[in-house]
Amino acid sequence: LVTIDDRKVERADLALDAASIGMWDWDVDSGAMTWTRQTYLITGVAPGEFNDRAEQLFGLLLPYSTDHAAALRHEFAQGNTVREAELELQRPDGVRRWIQNRATAVTDGSGRVRRIIGTFRDVTRRKELESEREALLTAERAARGELVTANQAKDEFLATISHELRTPLNAMLGWATLLQRPRVD
Repeated sequence: LVTIDDRKVERADLALDAASIGMWDWDVDSGAMTWTRQTYLITGVAPGEFNDRAEQLFGLLLPYSTDHAAALRHEFAQGNTVREAELELQRPDGVRRWIQNRATAVTDGSGRVRRIIGTFRDVTRRKELESEREALLTAERAARGELVTANQAKDEFLATISHELRTPLNAMLGWATLLQRPRVD
């Protein structure tokens, strides 16, 4: 039989799937972690390959030199209630993805963090578009700089040519004016 609680969980899972959001729940004391279906899809870890340990998730996050679990614990120990970050992860197949991570802590009566619950959203496409936009803006700035330089060079060239042409033409104009006078020897 399906209980009401099972229906609520099923609806929550369906809503998370529809929004393409993965959810994870970490028991800080035991190190156990549970994932929703979208978390498996985002991380590229097959359900049978997940060992239900938080270390497996934090081991996917880049850079590898950062202790992401300790950083998360530290933030919540400082009294933060919600932590948002964009992180890069490397899936087991070698593909790198950008994720938007939003996490919150669940504390006991004494204020000690017992669980941390978070959500993942794959924002790789947005990051790629932002990177492409930055590259286009950089190229536009470079092209604009080259255009300004070329325009300055054109102005300098025209000023030089104008000066160089004016000098002999002034003499010719002077002689032509003299020749137009009625009594010129």
